[in-house]
Parts: sequence; C-alpha cells; structure tokens
Amino acid sequence: MGGLLVVGLTGGISSGKSTVSKELQRNGCQVIDFDKLSREVNKKGTQCYKSLVQEFGEEILDKDGEIERKKLGEIVFPDKTKLRKLNGITHKHIAILFAKELLWHFLTGTRYLVLDSPLLIETGLHRICHFTVLVSVPEDVQLERLIARDEMEEEHAKARIASQMKAEDKKRYANYVLDNSGTLEEIPAKTKTLVEAIKKKQSWISRYFLFASVAAAFYYLLF
Repeated sequence: MGGLLVVGLTGGISSGKSTVSKELQRNGCQVIDFDKLSREVNKKGTQCYKSLVQEFGEEILDKDGEIERKKLGEIVFPDKTKLRKLNGITHKHIAILFAKELLWHFLTGTRYLVLDSPLLIETGLHRICHFTVLVSVPEDVQLERLIARDEMEEEHAKARIASQMKAEDKKRYANYVLDNSGTLEEIPAKTKTLVEAIKKKQSWISRYFLFASVAAAFYYLLF
C-alpha cells in the first residue's frame, strides 16, 4: 500500500499548465491550486486584502471593492520591487492555507497530490515534491496566447512574461517536461503519458516527511 506521492506542476503564464492540471484531475490526481489559494486570501475583508489595499491603493479594486488581478498585475509585474512586496504580503497567508490542505490530503489517504503553482521553483516548493513537472512552450507562442487570452497589450504581456523565471532555467529542476506547443486536442494524450510516468514513481510520504514538508513550505513561502 502506497502513501502520498507529491507531484509539483509548474509552467509560465499561458503555458497551458492549468489545462494539464485539469486533465490530471480527470486521471485521478488531487490538486492544490495555488492560484485558487491566492484568490482566497485576497478576498475582500481578509487581512491580506487590507494589506494589499494599504500598499498599492484603492486603484487595484473593481467596482465591487474586490481586488482586480489585472489592475494589480499591471502595477507589480513591470516593477520587481513592487512584485517582491506583493509576494511578501501574500505568501504567508497562502502558506497557512496550503499547510491545512496538505494535512487534509495526508489524513484522508490521497495517493497522488499535485501542487499546481506558477512559482513552484521560485518559492522552493519543488524541494518537497517527489516528482516535478514543467509545462513548457516557446516564448513567442506564450506571448501570442497571452495577448489573445487576456486581450492584453503586447507591452504588458511581455512585462508579465519577463517577471517570471524562464522555462529553460526551470528545466534543470524538472523530472518531466511536457511540451505544450501543439494544439489543445493533444493535451489529453500527453497527460495520460505523464500520469503513467507519475505512477511509476514508487514513493511515499511518512508522518515525519509530512511535517517536514509543512515546515519547509512555510520557510520557502515566507522567506
């Protein structure tokens, strides 16, 4: 009987990482989505929300008073100092939610748990994963998809991509690289091949490793 196997899933914006994540769920994996955790901690009325409004002003809010991610992104992604401030505010709150979800999956007997995070490598969370997957696309394809998807000006799209670690640099941390430069229709078959590779990874997580992982998660996300 196997224990919990932790799979790290990462990729740049518009790489198709979220689509692969959904396919992994369809193939029996459980997922902790760090984008969802980020949206959760940024909800109106939370301490994180209050800190972000105090730091970046009410211009980041939409008509309902919620934080508008696009407006916030246009402020922080061209400016590394502001991006560091954003991460410094949000990561501690995300770490608490993540620790709770990780513990829940361990206690309920999850077999394959995917940590879906665009900053998996940058935050060091790949170190608590048994298997790390990078969804990769050429930068010109990434730019084209981002502009089309978010109706973003090319200047802002380039700044968003430039704010992230390059895929080529991430590859040295990955156990598996999924090339997503093709069509959407190719993803299910590619994901099934990925799932086969994951299931060959015979590993498990002990109670000691669980608590070490939680401690490491707090360290990497907070510092």
